[in-house]
Amino acid sequence: MSGLVLDPLEYELTRAMYTRIPGLDFQGDEAAAKIAPRYCNASINELRELDWSETTIVMPAIMSKPIVRGLLVAVEGRSLSILKKMGLDPQVVVTDFDYEPDELIGYSGLVLGHAHGDNGVAFTKYAPLMERIIPTIQSGHRAALYCRPASRMEIEQFTWLHT
Repeated sequence: MSGLVLDPLEYELTRAMYTRIPGLDFQGDEAAAKIAPRYCNASINELRELDWSETTIVMPAIMSKPIVRGLLVAVEGRSLSILKKMGLDPQVVVTDFDYEPDELIGYSGLVLGHAHGDNGVAFTKYAPLMERIIPTIQSGHRAALYCRPASRMEIEQFTWLHT
């Protein structure tokens, strides 16, 4: 299974902007980029095969039932929880496991789980519990990210950086 990355020039432009933000943990981001692919258990083709022509994206602050057009995407476990109570079942959840990550356990849709410099503990706790996850990262550019088991030492090093 492979990952999807930005075009190299787009990556460099994006990187030039985000490296100016004070307080970002670039060392942690690089550690996350190394560990994240090991949690991948879904194919990038599952993401590509979805019909993205019309998409409804729901944020955690939603207060009323959305008018769903096309693909339904929830942001964080909090949105998933709210949508389920409204009788809606999103096909995709995008998360970095910040808001109600326990709601994602048992979810059968596709999870795009973001690993970054300050969520090592949450990512390594919840990513292995996802039925279908494609990890995302915010640093480093690679031609492809391949799934492989994480070594215990790699997981401990990543979580240690963020405890």
